[in-house]
Amino acid sequence: MLLVVTPVFCLGTSLVVSLQDVLDSLEFARGNADSTWGSVRAAMGHPEPFPVKYVAIGNEDCGKKF
Repeated sequence: MLLVVTPVFCLGTSLVVSLQDVLDSLEFARGNADSTWGSVRAAMGHPEPFPVKYVAIGNEDCGKKF
């Protein structure tokens, strides 16, 4: 049996998460390997950007049908 799923990139909403944290996280996931955070991802062994299709703010909607 093959399970086909699409991950959701979930960003926290606590007071300690800033807009810059969100932008840095997205750059880590989607940025070019020569960008600041994309280069960190590449150094960790994953030079290609992750295929982020959905981004959620908070997780309160988890479990709801899209």
